[in-house]
Amino acid sequence: MTVEILIIVFLSASLHPFRDLLLKGLYSPDLCYFSISLMWVVFAIQHALVVGAPLMISLDYLPFIFGSAIGLFIYYYGTLLALKKGDLSVCYPIIRSSPVFIVFVGWAVLDHSYSWILLLGIAVVLTGVFLIQRGSAAQVKLVTQPVVLALALAAMAGAGIYSLVDSIAMQRTASLGTQPLHASTFLIWVYVALSVFFWLALLMTNRSLFPLSKQFGGLWKRHPWRLLGASAMSYASYVLILTAYEKGGNVAAVTSLRLWSIPLTIIMSSLLLKEDGFGRRLAASGVIVAGIMVIVWGG
Repeated sequence: MTVEILIIVFLSASLHPFRDLLLKGLYSPDLCYFSISLMWVVFAIQHALVVGAPLMISLDYLPFIFGSAIGLFIYYYGTLLALKKGDLSVCYPIIRSSPVFIVFVGWAVLDHSYSWILLLGIAVVLTGVFLIQRGSAAQVKLVTQPVVLALALAAMAGAGIYSLVDSIAMQRTASLGTQPLHASTFLIWVYVALSVFFWLALLMTNRSLFPLSKQFGGLWKRHPWRLLGASAMSYASYVLILTAYEKGGNVAAVTSLRLWSIPLTIIMSSLLLKEDGFGRRLAASGVIVAGIMVIVWGG
């Protein structure tokens, strides 16, 4: 992995905590995700116009578009449902373990090979992720919440699916014999598809007496700048990740390095939100940083 890719991934991970801080405390997380999905379409169109990328996309790319959108939908809704039905201490480490899914699918299905140093680094990073939640007051045994476990595993798989599809799309589409794929063009159509999935899910699950249009308008009326800021931060973060894939970044290494956002989030949450357990979680974050250093050292 080149220094350029490392810088790109770390910059992307450094933007991610700002999105979470801006969204923290807002009601209706599913409407927030839908709002961000729609804003990504707007940002991607503007991005494409600025850089001169095409707005339309070849039909050859449809499998990548739907594969990525389906993975994203499974990830977002799996996370939402898992956290509604279960405890954060159970769900969070599992959902964050998508590098395990990526390595397994890459090895078993895509014939990828991984160095032992990379696998060791990923293992250390994920150990840190699990240690962050250790000692939480809400911890329970997974066997007592099989539905929660299934939802968390689905969210993990969804994250792995969209990461794998995105990396393949950005690295291999030139071989299709069509115009090389630009990140903005890809994101326009991925998030058009994802927005449709979100809207259909909201229609089927809405239990409020107010129509969705009023709920959506009310959310934007109360928090326009927080939603806009979260959308802009997350869009910029993911464009950087797609750029890292385009430049040849290993998807398993990239998704592990993105967990650099966790130590940053812990520090920011402690400083800005005065959350408890800072010392214990900071120590666990040190394990994540150690794993990241192993991945960087292993190239």
